[in-house]
Amino acid sequence: MSARRNGYKTNKYDMRYRRILAALLLALTCVSPILAAKPSVPKPPPPARPAPGPESGVFEPVPTITLNSGTSAVIHLADYANVPVSSTVNVRANRMMLAVPGPGPLDLTVAASLKPGLTPLDCRVGTHTLTLLVKTVHRPSHTFRFKPKNPVKKVYVAGSFNGWNSTADALEGPSPDGSYALTRQLDPGTYRYKFVADGNWLADDTNPDKEPDGHQGFNSTLHVSGNTAGLPPRLLQESTKPYDAGSPEGNGSCFEFAVDPGATTSPLDAKSVIVMDDNSFLRDAKVTLKDNKLSVCIPGGGKGLIRINARTTDGFWARETAFYPSERLATARNQWRQEVVYFVFTDRFLNGDPANDNKTTDPELAPLAAYQGGDWAGIRKKIEDGYFEKLGVTTLWISPVVRNAEGAWTDAVPPHHKFSSYHGYWPVAPRETNQWFGSLDDLKDLVQTAHQHNIRILVDCVANHVHTDHPYYKQHPEWFGPVKLPDGTLNLRKFDDFPLTTWFDTFLPKFDYLKAPDALKAQVEEAIWWIDTVKFDGFRHDATKHIPHEFWRALTTALKTRIEQPRQIHAYQVGESIIDRAKLMEYVNPGELDGQFDFPLYWTIRSAFATETEGFDKLDQSLQASIDSYGPWSMNSAILGNHDFGRFMAFADGSLKPEMDEKEFGWNTPPVVHNQASYEKLKNAFTFLLTLPFVPTIYYGDEIGMTGGGDPDNRRVMRFGKDLTAGEQSVLDHVSRLTAIRKAHPALQSGDYTPLLAEQDVFVYLRSDFRERLLVAFNRESKPRRVEVAIPAWVGAKAQVEKLSGGANANRTAKGLSLTMPPESASIFILR
Repeated sequence: MSARRNGYKTNKYDMRYRRILAALLLALTCVSPILAAKPSVPKPPPPARPAPGPESGVFEPVPTITLNSGTSAVIHLADYANVPVSSTVNVRANRMMLAVPGPGPLDLTVAASLKPGLTPLDCRVGTHTLTLLVKTVHRPSHTFRFKPKNPVKKVYVAGSFNGWNSTADALEGPSPDGSYALTRQLDPGTYRYKFVADGNWLADDTNPDKEPDGHQGFNSTLHVSGNTAGLPPRLLQESTKPYDAGSPEGNGSCFEFAVDPGATTSPLDAKSVIVMDDNSFLRDAKVTLKDNKLSVCIPGGGKGLIRINARTTDGFWARETAFYPSERLATARNQWRQEVVYFVFTDRFLNGDPANDNKTTDPELAPLAAYQGGDWAGIRKKIEDGYFEKLGVTTLWISPVVRNAEGAWTDAVPPHHKFSSYHGYWPVAPRETNQWFGSLDDLKDLVQTAHQHNIRILVDCVANHVHTDHPYYKQHPEWFGPVKLPDGTLNLRKFDDFPLTTWFDTFLPKFDYLKAPDALKAQVEEAIWWIDTVKFDGFRHDATKHIPHEFWRALTTALKTRIEQPRQIHAYQVGESIIDRAKLMEYVNPGELDGQFDFPLYWTIRSAFATETEGFDKLDQSLQASIDSYGPWSMNSAILGNHDFGRFMAFADGSLKPEMDEKEFGWNTPPVVHNQASYEKLKNAFTFLLTLPFVPTIYYGDEIGMTGGGDPDNRRVMRFGKDLTAGEQSVLDHVSRLTAIRKAHPALQSGDYTPLLAEQDVFVYLRSDFRERLLVAFNRESKPRRVEVAIPAWVGAKAQVEKLSGGANANRTAKGLSLTMPPESASIFILR
């Protein structure tokens, strides 16, 4: 198996492969003028930053490349640079890391060290130089094994590590002894799981460690060790001051960091500090370390994204920190971290023009699967009414806008419900609008109105498939994968077996881009036509992991050269991939997508706040896993809800359980909210969401605590104003306060995350940057809690505490803070 990550592909290798790489490296050392025999720290001159342009050769910041020991990676440098494909790639020899150009043009193959650590690699691409950072880590793995008593067709493992998704992790088999197995990498921690064999949920009979599942059954428990060192050291932003560099670069800036040792007792090694400005190794940066404070002074103040890495004297590397040294350098690309995104499910939001309503009648089509009248006129009306401005939303993601199939269509999978195309994911024509949402002029008016109110618009892009009524399918059937497999079975929803060719339904042909380059070109052109014609600000991409990297690279290249550069914007692209963090990041790099929705964190948020089946200690572990996996300047999006899963409130109120069939539950017993305390759970979850260092996305209706089972019950018609209950209005008001706080305090958008207390039911953490420190506190118990929290010395012993939100009280003590928190509460303080 192989996988791509941040623009590079990882694969297992053995000693034979290492010898081949070493031989190649030796050969290249003899012929390449840039390769040096010295294994010392690379010392190329810092490259100039030419003006941006399609032929400029400017490199986007290449993120630190994290590899598991015993793996290699192919780094696709074309994802980060505008350089001719014929440009040569050379790399300086390094005794800690094997690296050779290839296998393709603008590729670099890197073999990870067997010893954990961080290695800088000097590279030249054509006439441009850059330094890459490669971090080697060890991530433990576990093999799940299941031997059924009777023959089965499919076996999956579902657990807290994948949100109890019953189809995400398939076991391979059967082996000769009839067993099935899956080896999966897992972060250290404790997990609950079950096997799902042909739809039946079963505990692991071979694992004696079990606990009650709350439904007269048991979950198996897995303990994964491997992180014996505990939390890594961190460099926490403290302050800035001017720097008299005394150099031709002119004066600069000094950046002060507090060194949090984490679980290590060894001091930081000042000589190990690596300072990067975009992809340049800043060897003229002045680094000093005194009294557990690190000072980094940069002549000129820095020209791009500053990244700092350092290790302790015993070789333990700190978590990388990254920041832009001035507001001016927070480019359009990075301003997306300041956004609050809201998914407007168009048909279910507001009917602004009854004249365009869908009149389809079918006695077998249930109302919740039929069009309900929402349209672009309705969205525009709520913009003009100030609904989104009051809510603090700055970006709207709207449903697909293309013309969709008429009538009702039967799901090929039992129980064979009928659906209309109300959701917008069944396109039947290129470059025509959905006739029941409005005309092209209506769509342009919506986008123009949004821009007049300083609101951006992301459009849902469907590039995975079309409807059988689409002319592409009728005229070019060779563009699509087969609906029938060689054995005669239907290739339907076989997402694990045939991820790039499987159909979702018999009337939704799946593009096979790898075999049909004309199809790829046509779909890229259509996406560019829509964003150019309507002036959208970016895309949300459907079914990202089921579309090959070749498509995403072609689309992003066209987007940069034909849209971004002429309009002087950065179009945000966020993908939907319900997979683990490592696989999620395979599509995130400047040559493909800006980010993806963080489903791994979503599962833990739901477990911690809605069902309360996981403690805040597990939520802290999950958040730190996201931060470590995505890097210090992530554009991934955090969520509380999604149109494919049951509503948060259905779980919080106890109506819906993770192991239930969400969709059939919604069809047969649509939930209602019985417990007013469930709204407090949702408020607390929103406090968490809107204090995270990611791009928050709100699913329409969550801001009022709308409930619902799985699709389509989670897509009920939106309600406003006098139609809201007191509990729903209280959630709406709470979210509005939180978005205002987030907007006023940049530390909540991109600052450091520092956990102070993470217990089963109490959670306290800091969000901080060079200018401010904010403290967030949760108590999910049904009774008040008083806790003593030690405040790090770098915050300031005399810092005053001011409450911004919530009902908790905080008083300074000799060691920190005494917090008195009401039951089921969340509070935010600023420490001045």
